[in-house]
Amino acid sequence: MPSTTVRIKNLALAHIGHSIFIDDDNDVGNEPDVLNILFNDAIAVVLEDFWWSFARRFVTLGLVTDFTGLTTPQKWSYAYRYPVDVVTIRGIVTGARELETNPAEWEIGSDDTGRLIYTNTKDCIVEVTKLITDASLYPAMFAMAVSWYLAFLIVPALAKDKGIAGNMLVMYNSALQTAEAKDANESQYDPQLQVSESIRARQ
Repeated sequence: MPSTTVRIKNLALAHIGHSIFIDDDNDVGNEPDVLNILFNDAIAVVLEDFWWSFARRFVTLGLVTDFTGLTTPQKWSYAYRYPVDVVTIRGIVTGARELETNPAEWEIGSDDTGRLIYTNTKDCIVEVTKLITDASLYPAMFAMAVSWYLAFLIVPALAKDKGIAGNMLVMYNSALQTAEAKDANESQYDPQLQVSESIRARQ
């Protein structure tokens, strides 16, 4: 069954023991208002917390400057524009498996136009997690993980028992671990290398 935003939101409501569900994303009332406010944040966090295969993209960056002609010493050789519709940069691709075993150095900065990626890598290609908002593209495990994290977010506003927030987070972490195991069977990546520092800290 394809995922839908309504289904994910109703799963979140069910997780917190709520008995009132929504029929449409345009419903009005307390429950839909709270869900609509927090839904996109939940999507972004869950995408960032794990290297979801369906959201993995490789992007050639646009060069902003190579600092040619500047006399002030620079920490980096190149500045590239941060790609649009991207949740996070996973790393710079510099050769076979070097993204995982010998990552190139880089850091995020900004100018008056927006975010930049500073690095010493020429003709830079990065591996990213793309922001995907079409729920029909969500794998079942991703949709379930989002529902648990969304449940965690809506507890203060909608749950009768505010003490269940911790349980929602436990279930969210469990969903991520299940996703790691599934991804491990479908790729040669080490799942531990794919988990963000924030998730490792919660495990």
